[in-house]
Amino acid sequence: MKWLLRRGALLFFASAAGVAGAGWQQDWNETGPAFSLSSSYPLEVAGAADGSALIGFSEAFDYRLSRVDGNARMVWHVALSPGEWTPSVIYAEPDGSALVMFTGPSYASVARFDGAGGLQWSSAVQGTRFAVGADRVSAVLALPESSTVITATDRYSGQWLWQRRISDLTSHFFNAPPAVDGDGNIYVAGNGSGSAPLLVKLDPQGSLLWRAAVAANNTVVVRDGRVYAAGGDVLQALSAVDGQPLWSRNGCVERDNTLSFIAGDPVCATGAEVSRLEATSGVEVWRRDAAGNVLGVFGGDVYVGSDPVSFPPADAVLQRLAGSDGAPQWQRSLTFPVRGHIWQVANDLVGVVGPGSVADTVALHRYRIQDGSLSDIRRLADVPRGVIDAGEIRDGADLFVLGQTPWKPLPARVRRLSADSGAVLWENATTQRNPFVDIALTPNRLLLAEQTDMAQALVRSLDRTSGQQRWERSVADVPVNSSVTKPPRVVGLGDDDALVSFGYGSLAGPSLSRRVQELQRLDDAGGEVLWKQQVAEWYDTSYSATWEEPALFAIGEDALLWPAAGMYGPLSMGLQRRSGSDGALDFSAAVLPFFRAARLSAAADAVFAGTVPDQNTLRLVKRSVSSGELLWQFDYPTTPWRALEVVDLLPLADGDVLLMVLFYQPGVTVEQSTHLLRIKADGSGLRYAYQTHRQGKIRDTISRVVLGADGEALLRRRIDQDRRGIDFLQRFDLVQGRVTGSQALALRGVDPFVSRTDWGNTFEPHGDGLLISGTALQSPLPSTRRDALLDIAVTQRGDLALQLPVFPPGIAVGDDVPFAVGASYTGDAAITDATLIVELPWQGSESGLSCDGPGVTRCGLRVRHGQITARFDATPGAQLTLRGTVRRLDAPVLEKSVLRAIVQGPIGLLESEASNNFGSVAVDGPIFADGFDG
Repeated sequence: MKWLLRRGALLFFASAAGVAGAGWQQDWNETGPAFSLSSSYPLEVAGAADGSALIGFSEAFDYRLSRVDGNARMVWHVALSPGEWTPSVIYAEPDGSALVMFTGPSYASVARFDGAGGLQWSSAVQGTRFAVGADRVSAVLALPESSTVITATDRYSGQWLWQRRISDLTSHFFNAPPAVDGDGNIYVAGNGSGSAPLLVKLDPQGSLLWRAAVAANNTVVVRDGRVYAAGGDVLQALSAVDGQPLWSRNGCVERDNTLSFIAGDPVCATGAEVSRLEATSGVEVWRRDAAGNVLGVFGGDVYVGSDPVSFPPADAVLQRLAGSDGAPQWQRSLTFPVRGHIWQVANDLVGVVGPGSVADTVALHRYRIQDGSLSDIRRLADVPRGVIDAGEIRDGADLFVLGQTPWKPLPARVRRLSADSGAVLWENATTQRNPFVDIALTPNRLLLAEQTDMAQALVRSLDRTSGQQRWERSVADVPVNSSVTKPPRVVGLGDDDALVSFGYGSLAGPSLSRRVQELQRLDDAGGEVLWKQQVAEWYDTSYSATWEEPALFAIGEDALLWPAAGMYGPLSMGLQRRSGSDGALDFSAAVLPFFRAARLSAAADAVFAGTVPDQNTLRLVKRSVSSGELLWQFDYPTTPWRALEVVDLLPLADGDVLLMVLFYQPGVTVEQSTHLLRIKADGSGLRYAYQTHRQGKIRDTISRVVLGADGEALLRRRIDQDRRGIDFLQRFDLVQGRVTGSQALALRGVDPFVSRTDWGNTFEPHGDGLLISGTALQSPLPSTRRDALLDIAVTQRGDLALQLPVFPPGIAVGDDVPFAVGASYTGDAAITDATLIVELPWQGSESGLSCDGPGVTRCGLRVRHGQITARFDATPGAQLTLRGTVRRLDAPVLEKSVLRAIVQGPIGLLESEASNNFGSVAVDGPIFADGFDG
């Protein structure tokens, strides 16, 4: 029996049991506030002239975007799962629609949502920031070779317009947002030669109009025929016509890449003072003391404010200054943050997002502009939400699934699902307050362990049949001067009692810490402590929690503990077996601490542990659980690898052991290989050593192995080429030590607006399917916790293989270059819903696309500029060809001019070869000698 706990956000939205085929899937549903007011997750608010606002909010794995009107009505709400993308910019359109940008490692994605929150278009661009003006969205990206790329796309269709590279203009730290005027001219700031601040103007077609040296380049704003450049404490105005300097002022500190204006005059702010400058001359119109930073200009007046601080304690402040002369109009204290939370919601009202009148809700607090008095507090509607810190345990018949809803009065959710049908047998909301750190099953109980914010460990017992909590017990009396605590570990016994291991540290003197590891047994009837024993005690000079928890096993009613590898201790602890009746020590044997994996043998008469005795050796050790005697050890050399991780250790029924190890070179993501080692039952040597490929810059790793039927194991394997990858379920012959076939589980690295299921690493066979869980990324719905019995029946055997084009040398800027990417299918039956993704250089220049071929019965194209996705059906012997034309642009992609492609089959297709599902080819010169690139 194994337990698994995942940290992170496994989120849920809707419940649906039952899918086509032999499987089922079950999602969770919850609702809650759209936003959190935690300082760890700041809001981004973009107000609109009609009193509505666009609010962006990141939390865990979701990015949530809402349109809220001035009456606190949720006009629309979407939740996106950006994955490796990072939210960058949002823009509220006057018609209620929205533009949003996500940035990635070397690219970005811009999308437009309509007035109802529906996705109108999304486009792959090069950029980290964008600006909106006239009919276009203009994105900017600084390249490492001292140049900057500007990409212009149509504001209403997402169609690529043009792309330009500006030489000798870059940024060492960030990309300042560009500015666009009403005619479509674009203003871009950066650093010129010698890192001098520089401003460039392009016309609506991307042609250079002028360059001008500027005093600052953090923020650029254009209005009324003037360009304002700000940064540090400098604000400078230039003529938008020719870039000539008009005036410059020191003592202006802009924040958040924004500038505010009163009737066209810029506002200067230092955090302690606010001033208004005359737009044509820069002459100071007025200057006043201020209660914080400028929050915005609403109704012609300036609003300044500060957020609450904890030391020394102080409330937030909101203040209104008259735009005409800066005279203070009113000031009020707030108990919640105001910066980034405010906009004008009506002619006579401003609104601030804050806590609701009911606990755990969010509301719009509306204040009268005239005197600052509170008009009303209007609660914002709840939206679909998901749990966080989810975990699960399976016993072969049912699944017990746990999740957190921290916005609820009872935050923990526990479900029991039928493994056969996915039906929810019961659901229980407990009083648990903190994430679960361990889970265990007994014949009649579900045991949950948590670590509280008061440095205590709690164990709860739930009835397996009904889900009702039977008892709760604190298992540690931690000293008042405790400096660290370790998460509790729990295992269940046959009589439903619990064994709990818990560690803590306390100060023992100046620069000296005492560490203690304890073990106790809890009675099933009421959770009473039957006995408690100290299993280790040691002292060191470190105050941090740097030791690892020992492995804990139940041997009948006895406890077996093996110390784990860690930076410090437990140095005095060996392999221990303790009596279940009173915790007395039966034996202690000196051992090396285990490294990542320790397991009982299939017969539970021995324990295996992976250890690292020196930097050149990985050692698997087998010891008797009766005496601690060393039965055998097997050494495996680690050279030439400089680092390793024992991923899993799987004892087999015949006594052999399957050891899975990831070897890698620190700091080099593609230099890694997974080794599957089958070690003989007597430890005398290897039966085989299977290794994943190391080819070019393709990453190939195995993250999970479980036993299947008929001498077969199932592997979870991931193969990545650059940003794209495929997760495979592979069938592995345990006798011969070879992969007999691969089934595609999921694509990796697709854009943030595509729905998909991100299956987790843990799974186990059940009947004819696979019990598996993960996150359903359902853009524009929230991420959904999903449990499933996945139908993995093989319905076709065959192969999908890529064919890549060869491009001629000497392609000049402006040339239209034809291309054809092929995907062949050989198999014993037709396939449906296969996927081909082609990523082109010179994003947005593709044209004349078609997708067809012999044996291809359907092919549908989804085009994002720079990325083409073809979904197709094919009969055996089919040859799909995706044709088109790509134009060489002046601004190249970040690294090289490369065409990349990946093809994925349906899960029912068992492929004999998986490496030919990936490919890349240089469009403009060689990549690597082996043909692969990253």
